[in-house]
Amino acid sequence: MKKIAELIRRKLRRKQKIYVPSPSLEMKKIMSEIKNLSLRKNQGEDITKRMLFLRFLADMIKVDIMSDTSLSGLLGDARSKKDSLYIPLECRDQDGNKVDVFTNQKRELDFEKDYVITNVWNKDRMAAALKNVQKNGFVYEEKNHYAHYYDGMDLFYVYNGNHHTQAASYFKTGKMTAEICNMRVLFEHMETDGEYWISTHTGEKIDTVEDFRVAILYELCRFLNQNEEKCVTNDTE
Repeated sequence: MKKIAELIRRKLRRKQKIYVPSPSLEMKKIMSEIKNLSLRKNQGEDITKRMLFLRFLADMIKVDIMSDTSLSGLLGDARSKKDSLYIPLECRDQDGNKVDVFTNQKRELDFEKDYVITNVWNKDRMAAALKNVQKNGFVYEEKNHYAHYYDGMDLFYVYNGNHHTQAASYFKTGKMTAEICNMRVLFEHMETDGEYWISTHTGEKIDTVEDFRVAILYELCRFLNQNEEKCVTNDTE
């Protein structure tokens, strides 16, 4: 009976269709959505409504990346990815000059309301951090807790002090300081097809995409920022 049961399971597994996301296909889907909601089309529709829907999509992707990064890092008890929010922060403009997003400016991160991505990687450290933050609250350590704020994407990325900041995000308590990265500067000079980061001027492949969801988020935010003024102008007419 055991052998028969195993044979049946094998046959069922062969018939079962498992969905494996394709970066290029997923990118085409979301870009198609953007084009369908583009300000150049459907001009009779409510522009504010369309833009709000795209912002909703962007925020849902942030939530997905946040939870998936934490779970994949902890369940494997090791860093599953070198950088869960990898976006090249340097590229070249049309004249070949380096474009730099670092501003040397600061912004407050509020764990109660902000979108925060961390790179947690150890279950024991996570458990200890949860217990500590639940009991004592989040204590910001300037020389231990580091984060970037991706201006233009409305997203914080913690790159040091991951476990306690993740606990703070979970309990929605505490604040810290992050360095502002002006992602709007990149939008004019870099795009992505879901597989590569690409120069908008030369078509050169700058680097590979680590997570196609990050690529989708980038293109959504890029579109929203580039069309924000159009939205305001049309709403005031």
